[in-house]
Amino acid sequence: MESNFQEDKDYKDAVNLLEVIEDTVQYFCDENKVSGEKVWHMINSLSEVKCSYFPYDNDYVEEELED
Repeated sequence: MESNFQEDKDYKDAVNLLEVIEDTVQYFCDENKVSGEKVWHMINSLSEVKCSYFPYDNDYVEEELED
């Protein structure tokens, strides 16, 4: 279980990352005349593929389910 400090840091990091991604998506859409919906679906698919490269950790999944 993570400490409150770590959870707060992770949350702030996630918010900062989301802001960077949203800015990047907007720029990509404007430059390439692509819809935002299409880009977000692309990001989702690419994220699933990228996550599949990491080893599956049963302990992590069980910890998350307990919280």
